[in-house]
Amino acid sequence: TSTRLLMHFNGTDGSTTFLDSSPNNWTTTAFATSQLSTSVVKFGSASLSLPSSSCYIQLPYQVGNFDTQDFCVEFWVYPITRTAYGGIFAWNTNFTGFALQWNNDNTLRLLVGDATATGWTRATQSVLTVASNVWTHLAVTRQANLIRLFINGVEALTVTLAGVVFPDTTSAVNIGRFNGINFGIGYMDEVRVKVGNAIYTSNFTPPTSPF
Repeated sequence: TSTRLLMHFNGTDGSTTFLDSSPNNWTTTAFATSQLSTSVVKFGSASLSLPSSSCYIQLPYQVGNFDTQDFCVEFWVYPITRTAYGGIFAWNTNFTGFALQWNNDNTLRLLVGDATATGWTRATQSVLTVASNVWTHLAVTRQANLIRLFINGVEALTVTLAGVVFPDTTSAVNIGRFNGINFGIGYMDEVRVKVGNAIYTSNFTPPTSPF
């Protein structure tokens, strides 16, 4: 198991420097007024602030190059307002890859497509909701052919896809954006991507400290 990405979003208020603490030290590109904020924080000294619906950050495509490996993508979100179908975390080229987005309410949608897809193979809506103005832990995991979404450690949905492959693409990983639609307004903290292990395969207690 390796840590592909680890972003604590620590730093000074208003900073636009977003450090990756994984061994890869990926470069982050910020859009609009994406910045660090010390006013609403889950862990550490700051969090990622998305103060307008134009804000998001991008990471190199290699962050999402999972191929056939198990993985875990997890983070904390603090939504204030949400854009309908706005992206939270996405890595895709057309219909290949996956995207986690808001639905048109306070639930989530998980889109999954494999390397041969001409449309999203599965688009699934969670029953569990994500509250506004509080921190919620989200995790998307893959264990063999099972792709799961956990909300605050509770399994919210499971997608079964035989032989799905997430190939090496040239599309960036987007935090706070999917298909041209952004998160909305809010905060994110402690973004981690692990490759080689699903980490969570059943209900769990969300982390109580930084990674």
